[in-house]
Amino acid sequence: MKELVQLAQKVTKAVSSIVPFPISFSDKDGYLIGTTDDKRIGTFHKEYKNVVNKGEFIVYEESEVSHMDNVLPGIAMPLVFERDIIGVIGVIGSPNEVRPYAELIKRYVELTWQESFQKEITDLENKIEESYLQYILLSDSKSKTKVNEYSQLLGLNTDKQMFCIVIDIYNFLLKEVGEHTRSITVNNLKSLIIKEIRMVYKKKEEIKVHFLNAEKIVIVVTVSSTEQYFSIMSQFKGNCKKILQRMSNLDLQHVKIAAGGLSDSVYTLHSSYQEAVSLLEQNIISTEEEQILSLYDWEIVTSLIPTKIEANFMNRILFELTPLTTEKQFEELKTSFIAYCENNMNITKAAEALFVHRNTLIYRLNKIERISQMDIKNFQHCSVLYMSLTSHFSNNL
Repeated sequence: MKELVQLAQKVTKAVSSIVPFPISFSDKDGYLIGTTDDKRIGTFHKEYKNVVNKGEFIVYEESEVSHMDNVLPGIAMPLVFERDIIGVIGVIGSPNEVRPYAELIKRYVELTWQESFQKEITDLENKIEESYLQYILLSDSKSKTKVNEYSQLLGLNTDKQMFCIVIDIYNFLLKEVGEHTRSITVNNLKSLIIKEIRMVYKKKEEIKVHFLNAEKIVIVVTVSSTEQYFSIMSQFKGNCKKILQRMSNLDLQHVKIAAGGLSDSVYTLHSSYQEAVSLLEQNIISTEEEQILSLYDWEIVTSLIPTKIEANFMNRILFELTPLTTEKQFEELKTSFIAYCENNMNITKAAEALFVHRNTLIYRLNKIERISQMDIKNFQHCSVLYMSLTSHFSNNL
């Protein structure tokens, strides 16, 4: 009922602006819920109730309405939706003059109601899909029966291996709605984004694309073998760049994409999702503008390793490095050492990157060796020191 009232008021304004006659709307019980004369809203219209009962057009001539209460000349028509009469619309004026407009207005209103109803159904279906996916990916304890049911409704094969790709679009949808920059609904915009993503993949039967919420899109990729997983991941960056390009065509900027690891079934798919989200939440410094993240990428792996070492063990190492980290020139020594490591332990290239003389860098490295008692020429020693410094002193890099 509430939706019909909103529609009646919306349509009243729309129709009144394009036809030269007042109109009025009633519900199926004969009460006016929309009219160009606000004073009549909420009043009972006996004749409109009569139109509902008869289920047909009724013409009211000027000569016969003079003795009727709350009735104006014109044509009253039943509004039909899904074969049921949901209300009445009346076009007010001389019947001969309003007749050419009557059927057109009736069809317009019924189509508008159909569109409004369909939008609500689509909204509901999208929310249900999102809740199913949230249950599979976010619930700590899950019922196998529910997972099977929801997977079937989402089109996921419960028996096959699969993994998640998560696309973070931040506040794009909320911003679009807030600024009214588009003439399409949020759900239409969601559908458009999903369509663009699906266009990137050739074997569309292997992927399912759903919004998890307003900010995150989840692509569930099903594979038949581990080999197929690695084959898909070898194309991951290329496909993501295509997705980002298609997103930019929709004015969608600053998008991040991450892939989680392979799960043995839908029952453990949440671990793949969590890995992808964890990558999105990391402050990963990348040389590329696009934020395309996965542990298939060794550059990402090497940047994350220092942050993944167990805290107590790392603190113990840092304690042993106290003489170095409390040295007055620590920042200078640290920067020089990191440059040395990141230039493949090549002193000449590291010195060039630091804009210092080669001998200056050698002096600093020797000083690090003397203070820390570590062998800078030893790869294992360098690895430990590099991970320690980049993990706990990265804010000053």
